Amino acid sequence: MMVEDNNSGPKRTRLNFTRIYKVNFNERNIEAIHQLTEEFNNLPQFTEGDRNNNGKGFIPFEDDFDIKFELKPVYDEDEGPDNWFFRDISISNNSLMAKRFRYEEYFEGKNEPQLREADVFWIKPFDILLMKGSEQACKKIYPYLAEFTSTGFKKIKFDDKFLLWLSYKYEDDGKLSNDLTFNRMDKSRTQGTNTNENDIQVREGEGRMIPVPTLYGLLNKQNLAHIGGDFKYKDIITINAKLAADVTIFVYSSNNLSGKEYSEKCELVFPFIIEIIDVFNKWDSRDSDNNKFPPDEFFNSSIESFRIQMEYAIESIEELKEKYRDLREGTGVEDAP
Repeated sequence: MMVEDNNSGPKRTRLNFTRIYKVNFNERNIEAIHQLTEEFNNLPQFTEGDRNNNGKGFIPFEDDFDIKFELKPVYDEDEGPDNWFFRDISISNNSLMAKRFRYEEYFEGKNEPQLREADVFWIKPFDILLMKGSEQACKKIYPYLAEFTSTGFKKIKFDDKFLLWLSYKYEDDGKLSNDLTFNRMDKSRTQGTNTNENDIQVREGEGRMIPVPTLYGLLNKQNLAHIGGDFKYKDIITINAKLAADVTIFVYSSNNLSGKEYSEKCELVFPFIIEIIDVFNKWDSRDSDNNKFPPDEFFNSSIESFRIQMEYAIESIEELKEKYRDLREGTGVEDAP
């Protein structure tokens, strides 16, 4: 049987966290955490099946998966005790549960099944559950959690208005929190009625201006579907990531992640994910008049940014005309395929 590579090796280009949940305890205490830990340990194990009854279940995680990181307090001392996040947290294998889900998929003309996999991480101190893998694989995990655990799980979804707020903060000074800065936008997409997901997509940002295709979509009453780029965490590490309105978080390979083992990548990426969820949580809890939505100045500057970038593009038209004039006259050289 062949195992689908779930981009967990050192050469994979990105980590795809397709689903993120908040763990909702009826009453959060040591007994509840111990009970959920036992329930995770007792999730149905993978057993091989056949074409009529495909095998599925959980398998042990790699023995060499080792992770440890520390986080600063994320709330001020004067905030109430019922806030979601906790303080002075040190994360290690003792406070993080990792499970791997595997299922068989048969194809016509093939006798052996293709094995698909996805990983589940429960970061206990923050009540966060991450699923890494394809949407198809991750979608199969949730029914197990609903059936074999006594705890509720609420899917976290980034509001498109939150993505717009991130764009606003990017154009401002990029500072999202004391520990996280949005330094460079290089991915964005808008989507609206009667459009498809490939309508407006950009790969290159310019300075701190929102790219033209994104501005075009916003000015045509489309919503942000995703944005991404370089996020600097604690002035130490830069993570290139894409945040989508359906809360998928894609973390792309960069100099900081390149060549590292799976556990080393997670050790760098998990604090970033925890921090961006905290930023979202704080944004979501704000009143509408408390810096939750961009001011008029942001939209005015967007129009000006659109005008400036269009002027740059228009100035380049002469080079484009000259290129094709030479090609028509037989003196130009076609670009290599």
